[in-house]
Amino acid sequence: MSRLHLSLCLLICVAFQGLASAQSADLMRRMYRHHEEVKEAGLDERRFKHTDVLARIDRLRSDPDFGISTAGHSVMGREIKAVSWGNGPTRVLLWTQMHGDEPTATLATLDLWNALQDELFLPEAARLKERLTLVFLPLLNPDGAEVYERQNALGIDLNRDALRLTSPEAQILKHWRDSLDADWGFNLHDQHRYYSAGSGNLTSAIAFLAPPPDHSRSKPPHRQDAMRLIGGLSNGLQNLIPGQVAKYSDAFEPRAFGDNFTKWGTRTILIEAGWLPGDDEKQALRRLYFATLVAALDGIAKKTYINEPIKTYNDIPFNQNHLTDLLIREVKHQVGRATYLIDIIYKHQEETNTDGRSWVRKARIEEIGDLSPYGAYTTLDGQGKWLIVPARTHPHVMLDMAELREEPLTDLLLGGTAVFRMDQVTLDQRYADAPLAIRRLDDDASEPIGLGHNPTFYLQDEKGSLRYLIVNGKAWDLQGSDWKSALQNLIARGLD
Repeated sequence: MSRLHLSLCLLICVAFQGLASAQSADLMRRMYRHHEEVKEAGLDERRFKHTDVLARIDRLRSDPDFGISTAGHSVMGREIKAVSWGNGPTRVLLWTQMHGDEPTATLATLDLWNALQDELFLPEAARLKERLTLVFLPLLNPDGAEVYERQNALGIDLNRDALRLTSPEAQILKHWRDSLDADWGFNLHDQHRYYSAGSGNLTSAIAFLAPPPDHSRSKPPHRQDAMRLIGGLSNGLQNLIPGQVAKYSDAFEPRAFGDNFTKWGTRTILIEAGWLPGDDEKQALRRLYFATLVAALDGIAKKTYINEPIKTYNDIPFNQNHLTDLLIREVKHQVGRATYLIDIIYKHQEETNTDGRSWVRKARIEEIGDLSPYGAYTTLDGQGKWLIVPARTHPHVMLDMAELREEPLTDLLLGGTAVFRMDQVTLDQRYADAPLAIRRLDDDASEPIGLGHNPTFYLQDEKGSLRYLIVNGKAWDLQGSDWKSALQNLIARGLD
């Protein structure tokens, strides 16, 4: 072949690669923009239940393109369904919520089913049906989902049970991989809120991984296919969430399903929904997840991933676990007669209410000292000038919220009193999103600045003015208006 012919071939390959990537990105963008048209209604919160998903699966029975079967039962006897669609030669297995508190992919899957039923919305569905056979195992861990916990009813992490197969849920997943002899596997998860995409302070909204088959992280051809597909998806997502796509750690975990799927010969894609500020119920991430799944399946059907260079995957930054919820930098902390310069970080934990669906966010101090490597959703920089001032506790014990509302709360808060005690306090009241702390009589109303504690305190500026109020790991700017709005909201709804 002459040099001219070789150059022409290279140009054609590059042009084809660019066209394929552009088409994939266009599809992803279109799915993202029009997601609301196929979004499954009535599930706008994360803590949905097994019965909510079963009801949606039962509706599919009226569509002959979907096959519904019982894949098995959980430890507690809850039915786990297998949903199939398409009759193509390429077999794709997708499983969601093997961790009960990781629901975003389940929601995106319900939306995907709606899209597959609407060829006006998704004309590509005809090609997907002809070329792919899709099998979904939605909500693989229904017992964990019922109580919004990671493990199953035995306390086992299903993603550490791929070898021993103790759990019935793990046996179901292994059976379907083997019986389907899956060409592709989609291991669909959520990750915690403290990952950044690389070393910056942008959250990792979507993270991928082509899991390795061994400790040496070898790259057999089928793993390279997964890497190439992920590279194309990452490029598409950069148009929607620039700088917020990451890679999950590629350390080999011999007990994990993703790593073993690759070891068993399946091209495996791990997708993790991370976090976006202000998206507590992860509905924005649901939209991104849905668009990513559609683009991924279309890329497999068209085999556009073949021409994506491995370098695209390698260039995706790894997750970095260095974000926190509140970071307070360089403030003065007085202990006895001495004053110390410290940084403080808070992290939030969620606690599900007794109704199993609503939740509260509890905060605790995670670390104190020189915390310069950390980033945060909210950062306050005292520059060595602000002083920590403990909030005072109101001397009177309130009977209820009605009595609390009778107090001159604005004046009290601005004057340094921010802790109020009541005879009976609910979980919602204890952790209300409000610029005051409501405590029971047996609560420690004046917790110290210390690891694991959740103190209420002020930051006083160099002029002696109370500048910020810290309650339950949230900073309220006393020179702004948000704290007053939140206080009015608390007074209006009462949390009775």
